[in-house]
Amino acid sequence: MHRQQWGWAGSVEQFLETPLDQWLDSLSAHTRALIGGSPSSQQVTAWRDEHDVLRVALRDVCVAEPAATGWGLVFEYELPLEGGRRPDVVVLTGHA
Repeated sequence: MHRQQWGWAGSVEQFLETPLDQWLDSLSAHTRALIGGSPSSQQVTAWRDEHDVLRVALRDVCVAEPAATGWGLVFEYELPLEGGRRPDVVVLTGHA
């Protein structure tokens, strides 16, 4: 069975509409599949902080640039050939 190479992926609009607990569940499930154990409490706290900051920032961006609702977000993407290294979030704007 093939597993996803990311913890959560979707549009900015989907992210803003996804409940925190559902988003955290997705990231936690990915971590369990990757390392065979649950994420640490420090990791979950970092994700919660990241979620709070990004929700505010992305709402502001969407006011200034309405097309931003369609941008892509990928959280905890496993970089190929990097031994499990994962950026917190990749933002895909269509141009950069």
